Amino acid sequence: MKIGLKNPIFKKWLLGIFIFLMVSNYVGIFRTLCITNLGGVNLSRFMYSTRNQELNPVEETEWMMPGNRTFEEITTYHVRYKECHPTHPDPTLYRRFSMKWWHFWNWFNYFTHPRWRLPYLAKEDTLPRPEVNTPSVCAEPE
Repeated sequence: MKIGLKNPIFKKWLLGIFIFLMVSNYVGIFRTLCITNLGGVNLSRFMYSTRNQELNPVEETEWMMPGNRTFEEITTYHVRYKECHPTHPDPTLYRRFSMKWWHFWNWFNYFTHPRWRLPYLAKEDTLPRPEVNTPSVCAEPE
């Protein structure tokens, strides 16, 4: 028995795996089933932070639940934070969650969603939160 691309059975298996991966990344119901049955990871909360943890927004993306904080709101909030705290030593927004490449149903999301382009910051790499926050040049809301 030949093993390789010339074997028709091998080609069918390869095509089947390819179709399975494509469907699992594009079809919403399949992604939901994978997340709830195979996941073991909560995809509804994405935590972000500055290095010294002065800014800690959380993106909430519950399925079918409108009104939660979106990634666009997080980035808008971060831009405002940088404008108000120009003396902040490291105003970079980091994601506090890593990519799990074995979660094949998220591969499309890993390559297309802007949240995955943010630099990753592990918990042990954060600095302790300062006693006093960086001074703000913006007026505090009343």
